[in-house]
Amino acid sequence: MTTSSSLLNLFFLLLTFTIKLKFAIAGGTVKDIDGNVLNITSKYSILPSIENHGGVTVAKTEVKNQLLVVLSSSALPVTFTDSNSTKAILTDDIVSVNFTNIPKYNGSSSWIVIYDKSAKVPYVAVGSAKDYPSHQIKTGTFKIESIGALYKFVFCSDIANTSCKDVGVYQENGGIKRLALTGNASLIKFKKDSI
Repeated sequence: MTTSSSLLNLFFLLLTFTIKLKFAIAGGTVKDIDGNVLNITSKYSILPSIENHGGVTVAKTEVKNQLLVVLSSSALPVTFTDSNSTKAILTDDIVSVNFTNIPKYNGSSSWIVIYDKSAKVPYVAVGSAKDYPSHQIKTGTFKIESIGALYKFVFCSDIANTSCKDVGVYQENGGIKRLALTGNASLIKFKKDSI
């Protein structure tokens, strides 16, 4: 092995260590209700902080392949992928949220934020831009932040994470409770799915 390749290997080793150290310092781990760290290989239900108030799931709209992310009486499991290269989910990581089993739906299962003229606030939906041709797709990323022993989702519309809004629950005229960028956080917890 030459000196230059040894130095290059050392450089990449130090770079990897520095990145992992940065993530370890910047954010703590996200834990489920049993105190175990969330990871990218498991499924989780997202539950509101208030006991026995259902969970996060999907609701159909009048348009085929358009699904809303809502708070309802039951929860549909999700998986996470994150921006760091470890299995653990850290607070302040950029995360992708994906439902694991959407009945009779073959599109993307990823969370996105959309806005249309009928809604008063941007809201969380499932799919991709092709599923919502007449809607405005908000570009950005989701993060999980800790609030004491609980958590909240935020949606950041820029890479520097300086323009972030809390994800809360928006209920219009007594209708369904959709997750939306309300500016008022809904506190949540995570339960590992046993299946």
